[in-house]
Amino acid sequence: MLVGVYVDDIVISHNNQQMYDDFAKLFANHFPCRLLGRLDYFLGIAVDQRDDGSISINQTQLVLRLGTRAALPKAPLHRFLTGICLDTRPARRQEN
Repeated sequence: MLVGVYVDDIVISHNNQQMYDDFAKLFANHFPCRLLGRLDYFLGIAVDQRDDGSISINQTQLVLRLGTRAALPKAPLHRFLTGICLDTRPARRQEN
């Protein structure tokens, strides 16, 4: 389990539901909190969690919002927007 903390926001990544449930219960007993479910947006980063275990992240909405604030046209910004795909599936061992 990985717990990321930024000021008053916490992100929990896990591959063991029982461990997560135990942690969430213990944490909630000590601190007021709301469990918001599956992560889809955090600190300006959009997160797409796929069923195969991979995760895609991008900052398209943040960049477009900043471009709007700076009065930049949308069309040129789209050429520079890219996302990152992370493969979080367990590594498979190669047999010789």
